[in-house]
Amino acid sequence: MFFYCRQVLRMDKDLKMQALDSALQGPSETLLSIRLLDFKTSLLETIEELRIRRETEINYEDQLSKIVVEKQELEWQKLQTRMFAMEEEKGKYQLAVEIKEKEIDGLKETLRELQIAKYTLQKKLNEMETAISERVQEENANIKEEKLTLERDNELQREKAKENEEKFLNLQNEHEKALRIWKKEEETLRREMDTIKNELNSLKEAQGHLDDCHLPQGNQHSEQVENLQIHSTVHPVTRNSYNFSRTV
Repeated sequence: MFFYCRQVLRMDKDLKMQALDSALQGPSETLLSIRLLDFKTSLLETIEELRIRRETEINYEDQLSKIVVEKQELEWQKLQTRMFAMEEEKGKYQLAVEIKEKEIDGLKETLRELQIAKYTLQKKLNEMETAISERVQEENANIKEEKLTLERDNELQREKAKENEEKFLNLQNEHEKALRIWKKEEETLRREMDTIKNELNSLKEAQGHLDDCHLPQGNQHSEQVENLQIHSTVHPVTRNSYNFSRTV
């Protein structure tokens, strides 16, 4: 650009000298000098136009660079905002996983209590069946003995035998009633066990939605749910069985 300015000043000086010389020359030389002066004037205008265009291009490049920098800064801010949002969402998912793990631990404890309750209930039922069986055998022995007495005592002993038969029927009815209650409670236990299995499957499906963001923890949690499901399949019990054992 400095070179262009020097060229312009030099050409301007030459034009002045040529104009002075043309005043001292003849007509033909004056016409040639005028044409040469017009050419140099056009050349100076062209050079000035190029200079202005160059300055315009430099300003445009500066503005374009500023726009690019501003755009990059805006994209970086958007990226940081997105990263902060992802970190916040990650924290929420981690909290949800911890809550689910606590719920699963609670379910494990509940299942353990239900297993103990089932064992206690089964033990009591076995004791009841044994007691009923012994009582029935005892009553049968008494009935046989009383029947022999009835054969000797006829009418009086017949009434007593009838009374004993009624007692036996009552005991038999009580035994059948106890068996019906046990079968009904057993069916209820099975339905409640199916409900717990469905809840465990629902927990497992809910945990599967978190595996994309937390694969290591999700795998560990899925294994815990599968182990819990297998454990519940081997030892199927329900809360109702626990309540029933307390009632018994």
